Amino acid sequence: MGGVMVLWDSYRTKTSLLLRQYAGPVSLPLWHFPYNILMLASTATILLSTLLSISPIIFSGSSRTPNSDSALCFLPTHLQHLNSVCSGLSFSAQYQYLPKHPWPDSAWLRSAIMFDVKGTVAIVTGALGGIGRVLVRSLLSNNVKGVALLDINDAQADEFQASLEKEFGPNKTLFLKVDVTDFEKVKDAFQKCVDHFGNLDIVVNNAGIIGKIEMVIKINLLATIQISNLAFFDFLPKYKKGKEGVIINIASIAGLYPYYVLPDYSASKHGVVAYTQALGSNAHYQNTQVKVMALCPGGTDTDIWKGMHEYYQQFMNDIKFTIQSPEIIGESLIKVLKKGNNGSIWVSKNDKPAFEFDYKSETLPILWKQVS
Repeated sequence: MGGVMVLWDSYRTKTSLLLRQYAGPVSLPLWHFPYNILMLASTATILLSTLLSISPIIFSGSSRTPNSDSALCFLPTHLQHLNSVCSGLSFSAQYQYLPKHPWPDSAWLRSAIMFDVKGTVAIVTGALGGIGRVLVRSLLSNNVKGVALLDINDAQADEFQASLEKEFGPNKTLFLKVDVTDFEKVKDAFQKCVDHFGNLDIVVNNAGIIGKIEMVIKINLLATIQISNLAFFDFLPKYKKGKEGVIINIASIAGLYPYYVLPDYSASKHGVVAYTQALGSNAHYQNTQVKVMALCPGGTDTDIWKGMHEYYQQFMNDIKFTIQSPEIIGESLIKVLKKGNNGSIWVSKNDKPAFEFDYKSETLPILWKQVS
């Protein structure tokens, strides 16, 4: 009986990961069948099959512990069959996955899904802004090999790099004066980063403004899409040092809710969130092993507010939200890098730790009803 308990302990962690890894995009039942019931039913089916297949070992009287790895080796086939059955009962939702496992985390599971920041190389756009500086410091504090700082403003670049060198040691940063709307200059900067550090693993699209509509769209949305595509297709698959590359798009809570005090800014950030969700699908990840996620800060104490149009300033008193410190965004970045799943959207507001916005099970089903 002890063998059964050993098998179950291994099973409960490994099966949850296998369900998500091999079942891939799982269909959402038309009648909104509760996710917990679906998970329990599928888990019970697979467990029963597993126990039946190894029952000769368990009940043979042998004193050796069953090899749970060999017992679980056939699970992918079962899971694929389960997925095809679900597909026959429901519509196909590319972004909908099975829910997170219902059991407590284990060290094995955490090590299997956490991204290791140590020794990686990152590019951060808008690196000399209020949030950008914090993002750079957070990356260096977590032992990245190097960070390329991209910014159009070089007035304080030397001073900032000197402070980073004093705090983290020499040869940790590379400043490149770049206008993110100049795509040729961006491509050149990416290549210079790789030539300087040898690899590239993380790209953080942080450059953003509030101001003239044309520039808001060019910087906040178009540049984010172009840089993400460059990273996703051309650089990260080729130059990442580990198994995965990561793109983090700094969006905004104004990209989740239509803030009427910032219509053009809100539109640009909605575009960033939608783009992140679309590119962050499992279908794309399987081809590149590059995760794409978004971090949506709430109101943050930076100079970005200076660009607000005079007309919209009259409505600011109508919006009640806490202006948080930029430092919380740096902490949130590391959390998303280490724990975020592909396509996930995270919110960081009110100086509290970032949390994941579960749009895959809460929002997409509602949207699908309207467009299908």
